[in-house]
Amino acid sequence: MSFSKIIEFPFEHYLKKHTSPTGEVDFSELIEEFKKMGKMLMPKIGGAPKMPMEKMMEQMAKAKSSELDYRARISSDPLENAFGEKSTSHNSSNVKVVPPPFVPYAIDILANVKRTTKSTIYINVPFCQTRCSFCMFYISPYKKEESKRYTDALIKEMRMWEKSKSVGTSPIHAVYMGGGTPTALEAEDLHRIIKTCHEIFPLANDCEFTVEGRLSYFTDDKIESCLEAGANRFSLGIQSFDTEVRRRMGRLSSKDDLIRGLENLCSYDAAAVIIDLIFGLPGQNDENWDEDLKIVSSLPIDGVDLYQLIMLEGSPLEKLVKAGKVPEAPTKEQRARMYKRGFEFLLDNHFRDLSVSHFGKTFRERNLYNVLAKSDADTLAFGPGAGGKVQGISFMNVRSYEKWLEKIDEGKKSALMMFVPEKNWRLYKKLGEQVELGFINFDYFEKTFNVKLKDSLKEVLSQWQQAGLLLDKGKFADLTLAGRFYAVTMVQLLINYLQHRVFVPNAQ
Repeated sequence: MSFSKIIEFPFEHYLKKHTSPTGEVDFSELIEEFKKMGKMLMPKIGGAPKMPMEKMMEQMAKAKSSELDYRARISSDPLENAFGEKSTSHNSSNVKVVPPPFVPYAIDILANVKRTTKSTIYINVPFCQTRCSFCMFYISPYKKEESKRYTDALIKEMRMWEKSKSVGTSPIHAVYMGGGTPTALEAEDLHRIIKTCHEIFPLANDCEFTVEGRLSYFTDDKIESCLEAGANRFSLGIQSFDTEVRRRMGRLSSKDDLIRGLENLCSYDAAAVIIDLIFGLPGQNDENWDEDLKIVSSLPIDGVDLYQLIMLEGSPLEKLVKAGKVPEAPTKEQRARMYKRGFEFLLDNHFRDLSVSHFGKTFRERNLYNVLAKSDADTLAFGPGAGGKVQGISFMNVRSYEKWLEKIDEGKKSALMMFVPEKNWRLYKKLGEQVELGFINFDYFEKTFNVKLKDSLKEVLSQWQQAGLLLDKGKFADLTLAGRFYAVTMVQLLINYLQHRVFVPNAQ
């Protein structure tokens, strides 16, 4: 039976059945209904073997349940020794995969579900003029003629959501244009995208609107177009000021080029200017890392982010290192010391620690999107490869630029995959958000979720305090410097512990 027959089934009945009086949709139960429908209407799909993504999620869940050793190493130096290598920059919990044949209908349902939390928009621009060796987000090389084609399609995609409940229900607090390299787009197209966002979406009057990019593409006409259209924050991926280190990564601008470009951008004095630095790059050492930090302190920027290099398997950088074409990257212990030097230097120079990775030099920098992205905030997502979520239901748009264009040209939403979280997903997200900010507020979890988290995690927290990762402040637990360095690892271990020792799966 064709998919056109499926959509004649009474979906609205099932949607109402699994929607609470407050508008919260129980997508987990709704997806089970979808699966039953699939077995009735499309036996080949309903009874088919599980999709590779579904198998992968189950394998991840099994792996987590068998890796419940939450204990940190006890040593005189917790910063270097508490845990092993970091393997990801994000935390995760178990999810159910929406059966692929139902994704086109499920995304329409999701678009018409009210947002219930603070909210963001993520726009993915797929182009880069060069590919950085450390990056796994590269999608497509930039060609000038693609700028208008992409922008036309993006605006059409946003218009598809314009009248939906998920758009018009409450304010949007942050918009982030990432990628890829948004500043590769032509000035008039940057202006059109930003202006359209202001026209379509209910942006809060203090909405943080970030345009990410590289200085090598960010000409004055592009800067002025962004500002005129309503952008109020620029995030520049500097990564390192050291020219030799940069060239190894495939970056074009020299140290002097970067300093001149940042001084020019800051001279407009019309938006927050934030830069990213990466520690752990091949060829980095204490000397050039300290020089990077001194340059940061001397510039009239508004904030800086310190990100640890994660050497992803299969990345161009890993291949270059294995082939001996670039030096070995600093070890985890060396990266820990670099983080310590960076953290202490910035605080000594009166930057504010906004999170474990983000630091504000002026009060113009609020770091809204980055914190909300780690929380239970709803996110509307547009562009190839963009990921979003509403009421915890996450979706990922098709990654291929050409296939994304085909979907939009056909008037279809571009979601390729959708995932339904487990019962306690909101608690896990709030836990991740708080650890990202450097603390855990136990009173918040008792008042909001009726969970005495300090009691539930007593075994873990006590061991981590002994290991030098936490300080017990009564109603709070504060992360030490070592705890901040291992924050992502700690969140994942806390979620695993709660899933398998506290919220026992078969009890749900």
